[in-house]
Amino acid sequence: MKEQVKFLPESTQVTYSETHWSLLQRLRNIANKYLVALKEGGYNSFIYGSLARGDISPKSDIDVLIPTTLSSGLLLLKLEWSNLEPYLIEIVQATPNHAIKAHLHFREEVPVCISFPCVSFSEREREFYSFGGKINLKQLEANERVMGVDKRLMLIQPTKEGHLEKAILGLSPGKLKELELSEVIIEERKRVLTRRSEVGRTGVYLRKVIDPEVGIEKTLNKLAVRDPILRKKIARS
Repeated sequence: MKEQVKFLPESTQVTYSETHWSLLQRLRNIANKYLVALKEGGYNSFIYGSLARGDISPKSDIDVLIPTTLSSGLLLLKLEWSNLEPYLIEIVQATPNHAIKAHLHFREEVPVCISFPCVSFSEREREFYSFGGKINLKQLEANERVMGVDKRLMLIQPTKEGHLEKAILGLSPGKLKELELSEVIIEERKRVLTRRSEVGRTGVYLRKVIDPEVGIEKTLNKLAVRDPILRKKIARS
């Protein structure tokens, strides 16, 4: 079912059920295991999206990001030391203008994905994760939930009972600044998500499953030989 961009003018209180709180805690316990393993390996990471905000659903996944480029071989070795081994590794680029990212997929109660950039993020790409809401290990262990914008372009503000939600479409520039939301990223997400609500998801520019014997970096370099867009992206990193 496609996410629908909302235009609700007033804030709505959403109260979580005991089932919701229980699921949220289970997912966060799983996420904690991965963030701890990454910290022990020397990597700063965070979870983002609904799990950081708290407005999860039974279909929610666990998305973890390491926000800097790194040696994939060393990362995989350190994860192995924590008995965490991905069943699938791929590189993904949403559009030619976006950063190339590696995705490591793990089997748990729900899907877990650790991502990291193969080329440096732009400032706007970094801001995307704050826009949706993100928390680090310290915040996770303190049971924090943070404000962020969901796929309906609804601003989710955690409360003791659950959350308040309000459509960001139509908010004044002054109010957006007060909420520390960038107009640039909002306009971009409005275009993407409004189109997605109308026509559904479109394909990605690049998605390549990685042979573990070859590795991420070698595979990416081989692809770049045939693709000038990838070569330019890598050269600029």
